[in-house]
Amino acid sequence: MNAFNWKLTYIGVLAMLLLTRCNKTDNSDVTTPSTANRYQEAVFTAVQKTTDVLFGQSTTIGGTNTALKLDFYAPQNDTETKR
Repeated sequence: MNAFNWKLTYIGVLAMLLLTRCNKTDNSDVTTPSTANRYQEAVFTAVQKTTDVLFGQSTTIGGTNTALKLDFYAPQNDTETKR
């Protein structure tokens, strides 16, 4: 391996190490006593339902256009801002 290829390999390995280290995140603020079981147990007793939310258009097998809609459910009185 000549010196130029060795330098490119070294730079590539160094870049990969830096990128994987930068990808680490600290979630210590997410798991607090109030949110420890947030996604494992029922937390909310009521939900707000928004129906027929348009999220796209599609063409059926017959060639007609159709609207793609969904129903969106969100917990009432949810104060959590980090998801």
